[in-house]
Amino acid sequence: MTSCSRALKRALWAFCGLLMFSKPALAADRPNILLVIWDTTRADHLSFTGYERQTTPHLAKLAADGANFQSATSSAWWTPPGVAGIFTGMFQHNNQVDYQTEGHTLNLTEDVVTLAEALKAQGYKTAGFFAQKQLSNNDGFGQGFDAFERVSEAKIIPKTMEFIDSAGDDPWFVMAYWVNPHAPYSPREAHDLWSVPTAPDINLMGCTDERVPKGFVTHCQVNRGKVEMKPAHWKSFEDRYDGELRQNDADLEKLWKTLKGKGLTKDLLFAFTSDHGELFNDRNKGRCWHK
Repeated sequence: MTSCSRALKRALWAFCGLLMFSKPALAADRPNILLVIWDTTRADHLSFTGYERQTTPHLAKLAADGANFQSATSSAWWTPPGVAGIFTGMFQHNNQVDYQTEGHTLNLTEDVVTLAEALKAQGYKTAGFFAQKQLSNNDGFGQGFDAFERVSEAKIIPKTMEFIDSAGDDPWFVMAYWVNPHAPYSPREAHDLWSVPTAPDINLMGCTDERVPKGFVTHCQVNRGKVEMKPAHWKSFEDRYDGELRQNDADLEKLWKTLKGKGLTKDLLFAFTSDHGELFNDRNKGRCWHK
């Protein structure tokens, strides 16, 4: 198991390289692969990295039985280039997915080979179920996937299991992508363990050109200094962010138990990562989301 994007790319692409440069193996010799991605997840807010809050106790159990890459970093600070890096094993200046590269695009072009394409060529059934709209808003991210569908987070697990059941005796690769703990931070009540009643009644949301709803501020407003967040605001954001991590962990536990009940975890290659992290005024510059 891995917790960091760049290390994940190396590990998964090394595995694909062994497949691509060897004779096609029997299905029984190829492990099933589950790639779980949580958007906007900070490694230092996860239980197994030493965080003081028990945000991810189930993930910690899986980490204890796997390999954890603690010094790797994401290849980007936002979703399209971050995911493009995971899918292709390339930096932005190679796959061109980013605003900050020459001749940039937010689409993943057909001339790159994706992880799903590499596995499909070796006989894998491939699927991606994701709650992050940017993967469907921009072209090319579905290359190599037999099924590539944006769904609500509540449907990720049933869609995953439905696809696995349909794969029959073929090996499968599934990417399951949760958009949380991305802002706005609204964990379900059962997992909202660290919010306090006296917290400011304000939430954070993505940048928009439309009118900002009452009770919200946007990343861009904060980062451009148009609104000032006080220490209580940052703490409130962080408390609810941690609640969303706890919620994701409960979902992961449910998925794992479902797979285990079907005898699918014994020889499973499981990897966990994120597209990028999050800022909570870490450098005292009044910034969130990106650098």
